[in-house]
Amino acid sequence: MIKTNLQGLPALLKQYDQWIVWRLENKPNDPKPAKIPYNPHAYQQRASSTDPKTWGTFAEAEVIYNSGLGFSGVGFVFSKDDPFIALDFDHCFVDGKINNCAFVNTSLFDSYTEISQSGTGLHIIGIGNNPGGTDTGHKKGNIEFYTSGRFFALTGNIFENRAEIKTIFQIQLKLFYEKYFGEMPKQTESKKVITNLPKPKVDLSDDKIISLCSNAKNSSKFTSLWRGDITGYASHSEADLALISILSFYTQDPFQLQRMMSASGLARDKTNREDYTGRTIEKALSGVKETFGKETTVCYYCKKPIGKTNVGEQHPYCGKVRMY
Repeated sequence: MIKTNLQGLPALLKQYDQWIVWRLENKPNDPKPAKIPYNPHAYQQRASSTDPKTWGTFAEAEVIYNSGLGFSGVGFVFSKDDPFIALDFDHCFVDGKINNCAFVNTSLFDSYTEISQSGTGLHIIGIGNNPGGTDTGHKKGNIEFYTSGRFFALTGNIFENRAEIKTIFQIQLKLFYEKYFGEMPKQTESKKVITNLPKPKVDLSDDKIISLCSNAKNSSKFTSLWRGDITGYASHSEADLALISILSFYTQDPFQLQRMMSASGLARDKTNREDYTGRTIEKALSGVKETFGKETTVCYYCKKPIGKTNVGEQHPYCGKVRMY
């Protein structure tokens, strides 16, 4: 279990009186210990994730945690009265490396990210409007999404220098929510941004394209652009063109390019303008000289061709299990 780094916890969260302390306790008929929350200003009483009277300030939680009373860490309770979105990803690492599924999802959100208590998961906390409306949270497989009624056992062990809570673009939250917890809207002819473009040669999902980009020779360039970093570009528009040009190697579908652009960290109000995005996509596609072929798929670990290896099978070069 990872020791809590109180100094690494976001300063913004410390302004809210929504803190608890917790410790591992066994439940009847359950061999796995559970994280049980306790009231920081009445530490012998359990806390409730729906009762603000059982929460306290960060200072109160810090004192109790450091008091030697046997508590395992501090936690933050998410409430409908705060602006935060909380994301929890389990089983993110394989042999110390982040797997493709976790990389694709966490790359969407350039906000506070920490390694969880188990050392194998990730927490992301950002500011945003709940895309699920009145929904307070969901869990599907290894992915959880909450806006209230839950607490995170925080570690302060920051992942990839993402130490600051930032606002998450609503389009990113919407696409994420619809992908895992709701139905994706169908694309209609009325949403076309460009006409008379070539038919896509390869049918790849958005996640597959992001995964391929993250393993390509220019992966560092792609990753920076995907997360919204425009360092080295004369303008935001130039960075937009660079990202779409990278994606255009894998798909020449203008609808897919528009959708992926809106899901990237470069997304902004201008991205939703059909005239702007349409011109940018058209310019990128006009420069496409080579396109992706299925035979070029490479292993996430050794970067050698995967060939006919199926998901879940060992790669013939490095022996790693194929993750995508």
